[in-house]
Parts: sequence; structure tokens; C-alpha cells
Amino acid sequence: MRRSRILILGSICAVGVVAAFTLARLSWHERKRIEQAEAELAMIENGLKSFYDEFGTFSFESMSATEVLKFLCTRFSGGPIFVELWQGQGTQPIDPWGRAYCMIPGDFQTAPFFYSAGPNGIDEGARSGSDDVTKHK
Repeated sequence: MRRSRILILGSICAVGVVAAFTLARLSWHERKRIEQAEAELAMIENGLKSFYDEFGTFSFESMSATEVLKFLCTRFSGGPIFVELWQGQGTQPIDPWGRAYCMIPGDFQTAPFFYSAGPNGIDEGARSGSDDVTKHK
């Protein structure tokens, strides 16, 4: 009886240790994805600044986030802004979770604000407390 209790307790501990390592590894992968999204969002912001410096306007009215990003990947003034940003994914700008980036539109003088819906994939408008990823999170 005592021996079976020890075996059961040992099994429970082993399962707990394996579960802890699995969660830690998943957490590490999510942190890496978040860091990648933050880096890509910083590049997008720099691309928008370059576009504004050249043209003096943000003329992206009625364009979706994907359309704006694809436009910034095209050639203007000597070359694409995002060189190999989405390498291996063709010209489809997607976040590290494989989804399109989200955008809050700007106007002619205000840049659009880009963000990722983050790990849960739900667009929460980049509100504070959400898991949406912004350049500054």
C-alpha cells in the first residue's frame, strides 16, 4: 500500500516536471515571436517615415493594412523599403503567427498605426492590457 502511494506520487511529480518544461518552452517561443513582431513593426514605422520624407504625405486612404505594406515593399525612389523583411513568404506581409498585420488608419499627415493581433489572434485594437503587439510593448 505504501509502495503504491510512493509510485503514484512519483508519477505525479514526473508529469508535473514534464509539463513545466513544456510550458517554459512554449513561453520561450512566444517571447521570440513577440520580439520578432516588435522588430518588424519598428521596420514598418521606419518605412513609413522614409515614405513621408520622400513624398511629404501619407496617401494611403482606403487601403488595407496588407495593401499599404505591399505598396511599401514595391520600388519607389530606387528600391523597396523592406528588403527581405518577409523572406520566404513571398511578398505577403504577415506577422510571426502567420496572420496579416492590423492597422489603425491615419490621414495625409498622420501615419497609420500598425500592430499585430498577437498570440491569441484577436484584433483588440492595440488597447492597453490586450495581447496585441505594438512596437512599444
